[in-house]
Amino acid sequence: MGELRYHDQVPIRWQVLTEPLAEAELDRYARDNERLLRQLAGLEASLESGEEDGPAPRYLQVLELRLQLMAELLAEVLAQTRPLPPRRSIWLSGAALEWIAPQPPQAGADLLVELFLHEALPRPLRLPARVTQVDAQGERSRVQTTLQSLGDGVVEQLEKLVFRQHRRMVASRRGRSV
Repeated sequence: MGELRYHDQVPIRWQVLTEPLAEAELDRYARDNERLLRQLAGLEASLESGEEDGPAPRYLQVLELRLQLMAELLAEVLAQTRPLPPRRSIWLSGAALEWIAPQPPQAGADLLVELFLHEALPRPLRLPARVTQVDAQGERSRVQTTLQSLGDGVVEQLEKLVFRQHRRMVASRRGRSV
């Protein structure tokens, strides 16, 4: 795969779909996913801000830190009431998702995959996917899927997420080599 991909260890779970998702459900997932990806972009932007525009006024910095602390505490409370699935290595693009699984689905299966991309946002992306290949790697397998019926807005936001991660990775490599 030569395209840029988001790579991380995130909580992931999936379920095999026994019948196709209804159009209304796909539309709801697309709206929810796009909103979640925009929230994630906003969260990441607030964590990285201050570099280009100069420092924000002190009262805004304090307010942002307090809001971030509240979000993290709320996420901890939610995690205690609704435990997250195990973390797995994932590779995500606007068109495909791969992950390592101890008990993989079968090739050709239609899935609904839930990814929890940030601990401060304990809501999952819900991605319809079709398993294209399962490669055994010892006791685990690499599951390759194509994403289905995401909607243009979700694909665009996923591609932006991938690019932001790639940009951070390049910047961190430059920082280490200096």
